[in-house]
Amino acid sequence: MFGPPNGNVWTLTTQTQNRPLVRKVSYDPVTGIEVARSGFADKHVIDRAVGYGIAWHEGQLFGLVNQLIGVATALAMLTLAVSGFLMWRRRKPDDAIGAPPMPRDPARLKGVAAIVLFLAALLPLLAASLILLWLVDRLILPRLPRVARWLGMARAVR
Repeated sequence: MFGPPNGNVWTLTTQTQNRPLVRKVSYDPVTGIEVARSGFADKHVIDRAVGYGIAWHEGQLFGLVNQLIGVATALAMLTLAVSGFLMWRRRKPDDAIGAPPMPRDPARLKGVAAIVLFLAALLPLLAASLILLWLVDRLILPRLPRVARWLGMARAVR
């Protein structure tokens, strides 16, 4: 791909989807002499890792095998979602959503809470959604006892 002169240099860049094969070569526009060349190996290690990840994600890293792995992964996730929904529908009570009861072991609950708080610190949207759910649980569900009962939250019904 030709680009406009960058100062006194013309740069050609490959546009391949396979990120590890991307190359960039710069030439002097007057003499045509190569003045710079860079490739995937010249990038920072983090850039290379991201490049491999993108190529893997797009199915470009090692061709058909990579694409078949992607299809198998997508089918497995679809199967997991459908089977999870079907198992929940078969087991839930008719008059409630069927949420599992709170755990009785406080040590286990503290461990789960620590993991959730750690993830919320790393993922701001998770933290925001947890705060929103907490507000709904504290402010809205006590005013809607039938909804709280349907959700399996007897504590909200006072």
